Amino acid sequence: MNQWLINNSAALIGVIGALLGVLITVFIENRRRRKELFDSVKPILINYMRHQIEGEIIKSKYLFVSEGDDSRDITGVFKNTANGILFFDCIKTETKIYRPKYSATVDKDTAFCLIIRNIEGESLRECRIYCHDIFGTPYYYNAHFTFSGKESQIVLVNELPHKGRKKEIKTMLESCKQV
Repeated sequence: MNQWLINNSAALIGVIGALLGVLITVFIENRRRRKELFDSVKPILINYMRHQIEGEIIKSKYLFVSEGDDSRDITGVFKNTANGILFFDCIKTETKIYRPKYSATVDKDTAFCLIIRNIEGESLRECRIYCHDIFGTPYYYNAHFTFSGKESQIVLVNELPHKGRKKEIKTMLESCKQV
């Protein structure tokens, strides 16, 4: 038996090396496929300006409210690309957290209107829009407010969502769910 091991040790080392190579390749390929799958359902929003949608009827309107009785609001018009379905969690500004009044799910390739109500006391500088995809992966979009004449609007800083640090988003989502 010992003589057989000595004579075939090179072959055994080769077989073990080949098996390790296959396992590593399968592991890397599975990670790549998983990343592609998650990227394929990542919701991507684009800004729409009001003049781009004149004549179109925006059927989807999502209302986010904070505590208070103020009826003033600010609106943003966006489109979810054909990449993935979007589930809104909340909107956080410098001073308040706004929660969705009703169901807040945006289908693929849909133009929609985002309304933030009860803006009394807001600085109206910037905000973060927190959401997640169908796998529950949390994201956020950085946005700011623009003012031109009588019109004010929410505008995304960039279309690609940020994944963010898990601890930060988890804390934020917990505060979004508190009523």
